[in-house]
Amino acid sequence: MSVGEARTRRRARADPSRWTDAALTDETGVPLYVQIRNLLRERIRLGEWAPDTPMPTEEELIAHFGVSRTTVRQAMSDLAAEGLVVRKAGRGTFARQPLMVVRMEQWHSLTADLKRRGLRPSKRILCVEKLDARAEIAHRAGELAEGEILHLRSVRFADDVPVVVLDNYFPFRLCKFLMDLDLEDPDFSIEHALFEHGIELARATGEIAATVASELEAQQLEIKAGMPLVEIATKTYNADGRVVEYSRGVIVTQRYPLALHSDWTAEMRDMTTPQPTSL
Repeated sequence: MSVGEARTRRRARADPSRWTDAALTDETGVPLYVQIRNLLRERIRLGEWAPDTPMPTEEELIAHFGVSRTTVRQAMSDLAAEGLVVRKAGRGTFARQPLMVVRMEQWHSLTADLKRRGLRPSKRILCVEKLDARAEIAHRAGELAEGEILHLRSVRFADDVPVVVLDNYFPFRLCKFLMDLDLEDPDFSIEHALFEHGIELARATGEIAATVASELEAQQLEIKAGMPLVEIATKTYNADGRVVEYSRGVIVTQRYPLALHSDWTAEMRDMTTPQPTSL
């Protein structure tokens, strides 16, 4: 990072409504290109740019964020590798919108799901830290950005084979007790720990997306960088409607295939139920 970058960079804001409201921070240790990539990725998912509307140019991004051309190009290259942007000669860079949202009616813990599949679950805790509210995830889970954030990162194993890198984020003031627990205990459950401290989980919403392994994720999952992965990002709410957890997991589906189950009973019942005749 150059002196000029540090001097001209705008301060970060949580949950920006447009890309021009977004800014970077030096306080989290997250590389600048990663912050730009994640900010733009989120704006793409929120549909800020129509398919026929060019995204900001390199010059606009450089001027807005106060960074070097190399930093901007690295961020855009990552987005292109994820299939989220496409460059068109003479026209600019365009966003590609996700094609489908899968709604899942029931969520299971990873540990419980592995056991149901006859696999032995285990985990290794990589990180337990307190983050500033302007951390990397603030733009994806702005509801957590009211104060400090507790971040847990772990690798999950199935029969000693790494299958998932999982990041969990919590409001620090509400969930700081997690730092005092044995998180690597095979029987430890975040859901049970929260419940025992009066935090009852009521519902979750999430997104499933394709991504590729970063250098760090590849190392942690013992795969090659750039290998296709599936990302699941989830917000979990308590009974009062407050977001009490944001999680992001990247999954090696060659080792841990995702399965979808549909129950058509209710839909078929509606189809066969006589409908009232209009007069």
